[in-house]
Amino acid sequence: KHIEDKGVFIKTNVSVNEIVAVNEDKLKITFNEETLYTDYIFLCIGSIPETKLAKKTGIRLGKSGGIIVNKYFETNINNIYACGDCTEIMNQVTCKPEWFSNGSFANRQARIVANNISVDGYNNDFEKQSYFGTVNPVSFKIFGLNIASVGLTADSAIKYGLNLASHCATFHDRPHYHPDSKLLFAKIIYKKNNLKIVGLQLIGEGEVTRYIDIFSVLLSRYSNINDLLDLEHCYTPAHSSPLSPLNELAAMVINKEFENIDSIAPFDINTFHGEIIDLREENEVKKNPFKLSSKNIPVNKLRENIPLLDKEKEYLMVCQIGQRSYEATRIMTNTRFSKVKYLEGGISFLNL
Repeated sequence: KHIEDKGVFIKTNVSVNEIVAVNEDKLKITFNEETLYTDYIFLCIGSIPETKLAKKTGIRLGKSGGIIVNKYFETNINNIYACGDCTEIMNQVTCKPEWFSNGSFANRQARIVANNISVDGYNNDFEKQSYFGTVNPVSFKIFGLNIASVGLTADSAIKYGLNLASHCATFHDRPHYHPDSKLLFAKIIYKKNNLKIVGLQLIGEGEVTRYIDIFSVLLSRYSNINDLLDLEHCYTPAHSSPLSPLNELAAMVINKEFENIDSIAPFDINTFHGEIIDLREENEVKKNPFKLSSKNIPVNKLRENIPLLDKEKEYLMVCQIGQRSYEATRIMTNTRFSKVKYLEGGISFLNL
């Protein structure tokens, strides 16, 4: 939606039938019986490791097409090392070798290879350096929106056949009253059986990569949700909130898994068929109406309205970013409502 608001139209699941040069300045592209005229066409069809030289010399390649190396970046041929975008390295989340194309990996690996060659040839008093793999942190920026990810996504988890759970949330990257405050949208992936963290995605105009960087370190150390809860961070209103978004994500997961505070992801809201209660103030509702049918009960009036609600009905609590609806769900759960959930990330996430 952010990209479309900037005047960019996105077409998915289409097949290109034809690309024709109309004249020196215009191109015509036809797909699915639709035709567009444009100045430029960029073909982004992915990349593969360049290993022609390795094949000629008998160096072993992996399933991804990358060169197989050990933790010292040694190949199967003595005294030949390989590193960077042509090699397979260990995915520390799946514990499987994979091919990653990332400049930051390549630069660090090159230093290790240089040191290990030095140890092999001239400096036997030192041990070789090891490289144990990556959790694959990546980021990019488009129209002022920062997007970052580390570890597995929900879709990639299915590919590996893992039994994972997830939770979405919306935060301010610093206190909401600060003039530079921006919203962050987060989705954490974790193992349901032991709460091991598996992945994190963040989107927002504010601080994003620093949380991915912190999460990357914990992920590479096979940490769990409780380690996120114990995380310490620098706090000053100009830079951060008293609780890190990572602290809050951990608390939400623990409340979901152990304290019966149920929720529904914004992607799944159409699967809910009960009554929706909008906890925002009346002026908020008028300014930004909720797109689904709902009943407005401001959160500060919820307790006095609880006797009027049916404990046998299913309720979904919604608010702007999810904090009030979480609080309301806990209130109702504590008053013996057993079929109540809250919308993860709130209306802001739903409208993302």
